[in-house]
Amino acid sequence: MSFKVAIVGPESTGKTTVFQYLQSYYKCTTINDYSRKYLSKNGLKYSEKDILTMATNHSNLIRNSSDTALTILDTDLLNYVIWYEVKYNKFDDHLLNLWRDNQADLYFLLLPTLSWEYDEMRESEFTQDLLVNLHFKYLKENNCFYYIIDSCCKKRLNKIIFLINHALHLHHC
Repeated sequence: MSFKVAIVGPESTGKTTVFQYLQSYYKCTTINDYSRKYLSKNGLKYSEKDILTMATNHSNLIRNSSDTALTILDTDLLNYVIWYEVKYNKFDDHLLNLWRDNQADLYFLLLPTLSWEYDEMRESEFTQDLLVNLHFKYLKENNCFYYIIDSCCKKRLNKIIFLINHALHLHHC
């Protein structure tokens, strides 16, 4: 039985740092944020079609990992649903269905407790509250199992590891 954990939240909340720590701790299958790879290769200017392409490729990575006991995702397809909605001020059913077909078993929604840091791939430090609210809305409406993480540093990591271990124990019972 496979178990997928997704680290989600707005830009600059430490998702990749948490992901890298969990990757090292669990030594399991991991899936990096595909959008970074795509944008690094194809440039920072993108279109609606590019977001759909990134989401499809990310979905394929998730599907190909479905046979492993534990998979940890540095964000997941929910990111593309929200990104598209905020960027283009419209909703895409295909993205939503792609996410629903590939939902993680456990989500950690990281709140913006860290100072926002510039990164050429980040679009705005002023959307963090909006993005948190959209993540919360989608997770709740789709009956996802999630924890909101508002701590930082070692306390954050210890809490997440405890919760993953507990969920894995329940999953295997």
